[in-house]
Amino acid sequence: MTSSLYTLGFVGMGKMAAAMLEGIVASGLFLPSQIGFYELNAARRDEISASSKIIFYDVEALIAQSDILLFCVKPQNIRELLASFPKIDLSQKLLISILAGTPIAVFEQQLGTHVQVLRVMPNTPALLQAGMSALTFNANVSPEFRKIGHAVFNCLGRSVEVDESDMDVVTGISGSGPAFLYRLAHDIAKTGEQEGVDYTKSLTLIAQTMIGAGRMLLDSQKTPLELISDVSSPNGTTVAGLQAFDQSRIDTDIQSVILAAVHRSRELSKGGV
Repeated sequence: MTSSLYTLGFVGMGKMAAAMLEGIVASGLFLPSQIGFYELNAARRDEISASSKIIFYDVEALIAQSDILLFCVKPQNIRELLASFPKIDLSQKLLISILAGTPIAVFEQQLGTHVQVLRVMPNTPALLQAGMSALTFNANVSPEFRKIGHAVFNCLGRSVEVDESDMDVVTGISGSGPAFLYRLAHDIAKTGEQEGVDYTKSLTLIAQTMIGAGRMLLDSQKTPLELISDVSSPNGTTVAGLQAFDQSRIDTDIQSVILAAVHRSRELSKGGV
């Protein structure tokens, strides 16, 4: 992929930002020399400086040298951070936020209604360029910045554009979703171990099965129910498992897990801590 003509600045460099940084550099969309970062935590700052070729800047310098600012701080800290920003015109820059439960309006209120803002909910598989990102733009974003916004997150996997009103639900499904699938994979692998198959082998079995099932959902043009039917032979093992599935509370329990994340995102949207 040809590198962008723009410069990129990370405001905050936590685990999600680091995953995105590795994916972006691996894709070739931005060269390390085109990327800078700001991080308040000194130990984390030193760790990133030692492990990558990107340069640390203070906030004012990062703003000055970056065409695109990617906000990756804790949602609870964003209002205080934006309030401390130098009073300069940011209208020619693209501001990208990956902060859960933080509406675009927070940036417009703090920095002016003229700013160009892209709100994104990514997930950590972006590290492997296998992430899922949901994007929503405010009305100010130029066609060129829309294009580069999509390019940034497409190079990290897949992206979809959604209404901002859908972002809390997206957070519960794909933003937090990897953790829920990891938990499920662990539980399945432990079951394999209990039945005599080594835990590591069991984990490999279910992890690759998750990858394959995901690709089937995305690429086969079949619905989940059709794909279930394809796997289910009469009186076979899958049917036996599905019957136990139907007799359990797994459906409602999974919905409860997702909705707990959705509700937390909505609390953050309202300024919760």
